[in-house]
Parts: sequence; structure tokens; C-alpha cells
Amino acid sequence: MCVNLVPTPDAVPLAEKFAKVHELLGASNVAKILVDVPENQRDNAVNSLVYEVEARLRDPIYGCLDAIALLQWKVVELQQDLAVTRSRLARCAAVAGGSMTSSLSVLSDEELVSVESIGAVVGTGE
Repeated sequence: MCVNLVPTPDAVPLAEKFAKVHELLGASNVAKILVDVPENQRDNAVNSLVYEVEARLRDPIYGCLDAIALLQWKVVELQQDLAVTRSRLARCAAVAGGSMTSSLSVLSDEELVSVESIGAVVGTGE
């Protein structure tokens, strides 16, 4: 059986990523980490290791903590936006005589945001 040894376009970036991970963490440490990961999740684990290593190379002190903090802040901001949107919808329902309340209770969070966005475009949003 002959194996094609010509590198594919995807193989070069993959080799570069492996080299970075190997340099920073060491092959034996990566192997120890991946042994504990279920086989169906190893691709995700490897991608996470590559992301962490690249972040650590950019910022040796904080690594990917900056990205995590930014995402956590964004989640809090979106939760606040959702609370404001629900409050506005509740006021609209009260003004409409409660006829909207039963309809709004079956909407998902995404649909509630869409309803508020439509209200802003039409001019009923604050």
C-alpha cells in the first residue's frame, strides 16, 4: 500500500498549530490531557488547546482570559437587554388590555428580541 506523502493545503496550517501546541505544552502533556477526554470530544479539545496556546502566545500573562471576560460581559449585557425588552413588552401588553400577555408567554427569548426590534423600527420602541 502506497501512502500519499504530498501535504494537502490543510496539512500545513495543522502542522503549524501542532508545532505551537508542542512548543508551549509539550507532546506528553497534550497526550495526558487528551487521554481523559472522550473520543467523540477530542477534536473540540484539540481546537480548545490550539486556541489557548495561540492566545497564550499573544498574551503570555492572561492568555484567553481576556476573550472569556469579554464574552461573559456580553452575556450580562444581553441578559439586561432581554430584561428591558420583557419589561417593555409587559407594558405594551398592559396598555393593550392584556390581550398580548397570553401570546407573549409562548414566545422564546429570540422571538421576544425580534418583537422588540420590530417595535423599534415601527417607532413603538423606546
